[in-house]
Amino acid sequence: MLAGSGVLGVALGGLLRSTPAAITTMFGVMFLLSGFASLLLPASWADVIQYLPADAAGTFTAVATGDGALGPWGGLAVFASYIVATVIAAAWRLKRADA
Repeated sequence: MLAGSGVLGVALGGLLRSTPAAITTMFGVMFLLSGFASLLLPASWADVIQYLPADAAGTFTAVATGDGALGPWGGLAVFASYIVATVIAAAWRLKRADA
């Protein structure tokens, strides 16, 4: 989870091209997004929260999973897809902007 978070942060830095923006976005995505989503989304959308980056990363590092939660491999797949998508977007931005 820590290595993935580091790669996600570096990719956000390359995508946003601003250190303060990357740090703020990383903090917001990993720590604040789940809390705000659980407060703002209706109860019928509660299943969506488990697919957010911090919750998905937490499921594959948890000792025991709850009922209806992603399994360890599902959480790893969701978190890895966030990382891969961000790295691809950052590589595209760096290639296009620095060409």
